[in-house]
Amino acid sequence: MPAGEAVFLGLNEGTWFAIIALLLTMIVSIAATVVGYRSASKDRESRIVLSHMEREHEESMAREEREQARRLTAYSEFAGHLDRMAEWTRRTLPMVEFSPSPPMPTVPDTEELRRQIAAVRLVGSPDVRTALEGLWKANNEFQIHVWRENYDRQHPAPSNATGDERLAQWKELEAKRAAVLEAIASTEDRMRVDLKV
Repeated sequence: MPAGEAVFLGLNEGTWFAIIALLLTMIVSIAATVVGYRSASKDRESRIVLSHMEREHEESMAREEREQARRLTAYSEFAGHLDRMAEWTRRTLPMVEFSPSPPMPTVPDTEELRRQIAAVRLVGSPDVRTALEGLWKANNEFQIHVWRENYDRQHPAPSNATGDERLAQWKELEAKRAAVLEAIASTEDRMRVDLKV
């Protein structure tokens, strides 16, 4: 052993440096492996999460596409009924009648109308269903006034009604007619909004 060289556990200084360097290299290598594994694991987890999110987005888009297709079909069929309903409402008991009167629009088959309404209720948005309820309420009130007017025409009572009273009855009938036409327009507008047209 050369003079002045430190010896510890029978190993000289250069051997200890080599052992320490080897141990440090092993520790750094193990740490890099652990960090790499964790990084790869996080990357794999991120890809899995991203894949799930993409699949959920695609499913959501497909679901919305199917819902829009169903709405388009239901709303398109029902729009034809709304057109006939508006025409019938305008032409029922007009203030001025022409002779001969033009023919009334055809009324759809009751079963077909029920099927259309059921389809709109099933696939329609809450706004459309609310508009539909308002439409039926306005239409029922108009129908009651039409029935009453027709009854009064067929069963005239002794004329106690003044001209002002008859005019008030007609104004009330016209207000109910306007409410139906407004409800039809509102329902159509809400259907357009649902379809993003």
